[in-house]
Amino acid sequence: MKKLNIFLASSNELKKEREQFEIEIYRKGKDWFSKGIFLNLLVWEGLSGAMSSTRSQDEYNKFVRESDLFVLLAWTKLGEYTEEEFNVALGQFNTSGKPKIYTYLKETEDSETSLTQFKNRLNDLGHFYSVFTDSISLWHQFNKELDKINLDELLRNSPVEDKSDILIFNAHLTRELTLAIAPYNDDAQQLMEQDGIPGWELKPDISDTAKEIIVYSFAGALGIQLSRLMSIGNDQSDDKIRKYLENCLIMAKKVIQTICFIFLSELWTQKKEGKQKITLQDAERQAINRFFTSLREFGVNDYYLLLKCLYSVFQNNSITCAISPLNNLQDLFTDNSQFRNACEKLELIDDLLKREQSVWDCYEVEVLLTQVLVSFSFLAAYKMESVRRIEYELTYQNQPCYLHRYIGVSLGNDTKTGTEDSMKYKAVLLKNDAVLLYKDRYRECISLSPFIIDINSLNNERGVNIGFYSSRMQNNPDKLRYRYLN
Repeated sequence: MKKLNIFLASSNELKKEREQFEIEIYRKGKDWFSKGIFLNLLVWEGLSGAMSSTRSQDEYNKFVRESDLFVLLAWTKLGEYTEEEFNVALGQFNTSGKPKIYTYLKETEDSETSLTQFKNRLNDLGHFYSVFTDSISLWHQFNKELDKINLDELLRNSPVEDKSDILIFNAHLTRELTLAIAPYNDDAQQLMEQDGIPGWELKPDISDTAKEIIVYSFAGALGIQLSRLMSIGNDQSDDKIRKYLENCLIMAKKVIQTICFIFLSELWTQKKEGKQKITLQDAERQAINRFFTSLREFGVNDYYLLLKCLYSVFQNNSITCAISPLNNLQDLFTDNSQFRNACEKLELIDDLLKREQSVWDCYEVEVLLTQVLVSFSFLAAYKMESVRRIEYELTYQNQPCYLHRYIGVSLGNDTKTGTEDSMKYKAVLLKNDAVLLYKDRYRECISLSPFIIDINSLNNERGVNIGFYSSRMQNNPDKLRYRYLN
């Protein structure tokens, strides 16, 4: 197996094009993988500014110089670091004939001076740039260039590597998720500022730290499930490949379930408190009824459709969700949405598990799972807790309140050794088996019960064992079935 290193330099204003470019590279990579070529995409977008004060110039330049292809994307401007990346690539090409340089500029009538000067410089160099209008035209042009490449000549001196050293479980997931949660997590931000060089996800000392940050950041049950996915390691035996695929499917479903249950809980509260009249269209009513009456467990795409329906209910009734990022999900439901595409393809994993699986299947599914998790990366800012006992406090000259004894739903408490934490105060009485989700203020929490429950709380046992509502019982529709993390 030989590795073709592609260095992609782009600015934040082309984030969507960059993400779609990555997806196309992975699709192309599946075909080339069978030919013994792994397309290794190195992405620098979004990191240069954060690392300006701490990076090592020599180490940084090393990744550009060792790439086989250098792709530059720009739209209205050319950033300082993007131009520097181009200069390094050009200097290396003049020395060794690599990397081959491809420059793509998005069509615009409003460009800054930096881009105009860069165009003039390209003309002086005799370097032709290509113009694209959208992600489709960008990939169409670059794909044709890829197919023209003489791989035998380009990779003549490249080392032959073992597949297990190239396709490392969770490497892509760790990189993208760490970048996505950095705005919500100081540790993730600091790690990227100090160690976020291209390819860091393949360095165990850095990636292990990132994985630990991720699993302890994501809200409660999601962090616990992520830890199980991360702990599979890189043993690429048939059993581990199957286990990895199964856990990716579970993780994708859990995160979309959580978002659906947040909407349902909010809707439940609106209905119970009579804050406003809620009108459901026939299609919305049918979709929600289908969820509550189903005798089978929903799949990933079923939950996608339910989420789309619930978001529509909130928008049509002008209901504001307490979790603010959930009020702006419209981009997830467009026809070309990466999230929609990921959900549809993840639904097919059950069929995949019925035939022989490969390491590449794991890589492809990992990319799909990453698209789902990154869509809801703001959950890294939220905590999940299980209420155990409630006491009532009434003191002289103070308002009466309820004292909730709780246990954090987190890694380490998912066993029967977990212990109760301190008390928190709330003026409203909650159920003593409630599972709560909140960001900064405990009093502004969302109760996810009965959609997410802690069976250990119900049984008065130590630790937490979180269950996600699955379906009604087939032989007794009055009873509910839950899927437990433990």
